[in-house]
Amino acid sequence: MRTSLIKPILVCVFLAMLCVSIASAGSDDPAGFEGRWHGFVQMDDGDRIETVLVANESGDDWVIRITQLGEKRHHQPILDAAVDGERITLNPIIDDVIQIWRGELDVEERDFSGTVLINGRKSGRFRLQRSFPARGVSGSRVLSGSVILPGRDFEHVRLHLLKDADGWRADVDLPDRGISGYPAKVMASESGLSLGIPSESEVQLQLISAGPLVGADASDQVMAAWTEEGTTVPVLFRWQPGNKSVGVLRPQMPVPPFSYSQTQLVIEHPIGHKLGATLVRPDSDRAVPAVVLISSGLGIDRDDLSDGHRYQAVWADALARRGIASLRFDDRGVGESGMSAGSRPGGLGIKDKVMDVRYLLEWLGEQEGVDPSQRGLVGWDQGGIAAMMVASGMPRDVAYVVLLATPGLPERDMAKHRMRQMLEGLPFDSDRIQELAKRHGILIDVASDSEASDAEIREVIGRYLTARSMLATGQAAQISDNEIESAFMSFGSTPYRTLLRLDPRMILPRLRCPVLAVTGSFDLVTPPAVSLPNIEWAVQRTGGEATLIELSGLNHRLQPSDAENTRSSERIRATVDPSALIAVADWIFEIVGPAVKAKTEVLP
Repeated sequence: MRTSLIKPILVCVFLAMLCVSIASAGSDDPAGFEGRWHGFVQMDDGDRIETVLVANESGDDWVIRITQLGEKRHHQPILDAAVDGERITLNPIIDDVIQIWRGELDVEERDFSGTVLINGRKSGRFRLQRSFPARGVSGSRVLSGSVILPGRDFEHVRLHLLKDADGWRADVDLPDRGISGYPAKVMASESGLSLGIPSESEVQLQLISAGPLVGADASDQVMAAWTEEGTTVPVLFRWQPGNKSVGVLRPQMPVPPFSYSQTQLVIEHPIGHKLGATLVRPDSDRAVPAVVLISSGLGIDRDDLSDGHRYQAVWADALARRGIASLRFDDRGVGESGMSAGSRPGGLGIKDKVMDVRYLLEWLGEQEGVDPSQRGLVGWDQGGIAAMMVASGMPRDVAYVVLLATPGLPERDMAKHRMRQMLEGLPFDSDRIQELAKRHGILIDVASDSEASDAEIREVIGRYLTARSMLATGQAAQISDNEIESAFMSFGSTPYRTLLRLDPRMILPRLRCPVLAVTGSFDLVTPPAVSLPNIEWAVQRTGGEATLIELSGLNHRLQPSDAENTRSSERIRATVDPSALIAVADWIFEIVGPAVKAKTEVLP
């Protein structure tokens, strides 16, 4: 056998090979050192490090990569190695220190063990055993699914399973953790397979299948229990033909068959327009609680479709599986909802939405299978303000109100707060930043003044746009009439000016039902430190009952987020974090009583 010494000059070879995953270790019968090796390095200081080596012979040289998940080391190339028959020397760079691994293959070429030296002194031992991959091997099966743990986004998982004469083998891909083709520990039982998936936190995965997992008679779907850091959640895996990657972008989107009934409706409003709606009712032998779901703003469809997410569809699905009916609707002029005579989309405001919710709440109480004494309202952001307004005028019809990421101050105050937050830390002159904040505040104050004329609003818009143009360079740009008119369409519209004046602190004291307010800790639109205390104060001002929940790590949409690396909702797979869905359903059952809760379905 020849001796090969890999030199740094071969870096280009490694860069070309880095896209190859751990599983690309060659055929099931590699010769000599070539292939995948899996085992442990036992250091003299007590550290025991799970290790995978992949060695591929490339012409006269070797391409070798090391993975140690516990040390956050993924596919790191070993640039200096000598292979001389059964004797092998590797020089991996670990934490900027060159180690020397001297080892030998056993006679059957299935065991590679030896000594670790650092600075010429023995510092540990290693023992790795040949590990045959399942990924990409004929006869293997790929199962694809998504898992979500509380406070995290959905994480895609692929399992590569193979059963041969020696038993089961499995490789796992966790793309979000940078893990590709990693060998999993497999234990077979009568009920299915148990897999141990190495990661920074150990994962135990129990596959449960009534039929075979591989072969022609294998089921298209396999249920599993994923256990990590003391939490167990269900996962549904589906068979994935070939090895094509399937991105699960919106795993919470409800798909049939449903465990509840779903009816598409067109409801006639007494004032003349139609409202397209969806009624969802759990399968129950008794009357159930029911809510009207209220989206934020105007011109929103019944599912609150935004950034590829159908927010209200997910809420309706989650509530139904917990035993709560719901009604969601298209805003006027959207979807199957029409307009009343003489109205136009641009002239509609929150009071029009309140009028529609009032009628839909009455209609909901007349439906078979709905307990009229257990009707409630669930509103997100401005939809929460609409919920307050409806509840304050219908105290006998509303048993509870849920406010999701709803402001606790008037929009005029929230708008100023958001502007200050946005300007904070910008790398511009502080005087120009303060001037822009001042001009924006004046604009909001004038727009919220019911006595202000259109001309006055246009005047302060011009000054605000001028200050904004000076922010970066200090030079004022010429502001055109078209720019002012474009801004006036927003700041000067009657619906927006009305919204600016609405004060939740004046509405909430009139409620005669329990209130739940839920906000994410990373909500930058309605920050919990601003909204929650004001909601609590307003409700309790007249002796009302308020429950406040701040969910850690969630954004304005109650999706998992990161304070230091915020992402747009479009890039987040989770539509609503399960912790929010569970918190709301649990609270509703506290209000309507445990007798209903006992008949509900468990929410994944």
